[in-house]
Amino acid sequence: TAIPSRLTRLAAKAVAEYGSAQSLVLNYTVTGASKWLLLRGVGPGLKPFTSATTLPDPVLKVYDGSSLIASNDNWGGTSALWSTFNRVGAFPLAGYSKDAALQRTFSVKSYAAIVNGSYRGFALADIFDADTATSPTGRLSRIFARATVGSGGEILVVGLDIKGDTNLRLVIRAIGPSLAGVNGVLQDPKLALYRGTSLLRTNDNWGGGSSLSSAFVKAGAYALPTSSKDSAIDITLAPGTYTATVSGVNDTKGVARLEVYEIR
Repeated sequence: TAIPSRLTRLAAKAVAEYGSAQSLVLNYTVTGASKWLLLRGVGPGLKPFTSATTLPDPVLKVYDGSSLIASNDNWGGTSALWSTFNRVGAFPLAGYSKDAALQRTFSVKSYAAIVNGSYRGFALADIFDADTATSPTGRLSRIFARATVGSGGEILVVGLDIKGDTNLRLVIRAIGPSLAGVNGVLQDPKLALYRGTSLLRTNDNWGGGSSLSSAFVKAGAYALPTSSKDSAIDITLAPGTYTATVSGVNDTKGVARLEVYEIR
């Protein structure tokens, strides 16, 4: 029997610092049944992969609505977390590092995970499906990553993993102008999707077309103004690893959100 594919990881890399708009934020929805998830806020652990300044002491906080339900500052090198890192394929962290990580069961609803710190630097916020079942009933039906998008090397970069035996249809959007409740939004975001170094699809201004509007409804995504400069694609992907980027047209800067919705 073919195993239905599902989203198993999203990792967002951007510059983060303390403050609402400057934080790196993951919003995610658990559907179907409760899930065991691993969340991390990585700063010092990025040093082997970049020469840029990293967030020196990230703090990870998870909210259910306005209620803080879990948090971590310095993951501590515990054997339980080590074991989960290895099982889900998360790159290792030094046991004495000031990176943050936590794992727990999340019931069916939506949550927000916030990664920031007292200083400015590159950070990675990632979420892993850590269920041990081959085909768990619960799944991550949507995951959003919000950050301040800069220019050059400071754009928002999001890694995405799909596992299973079937193709998975996704709506992926880069939201700037339609991002509510945030000051200094990115006025003209551009979205690009890659597999490895191959560009699969790109979009700048979604255009208000009926096909995408229909896909938004099927995904349960909120509607966008037809004339907005937000970007979106509707695409069916094979199992594997993908990278999405959000940048500002003409190197503009501001807060944007990369949204990933499954369609089943």
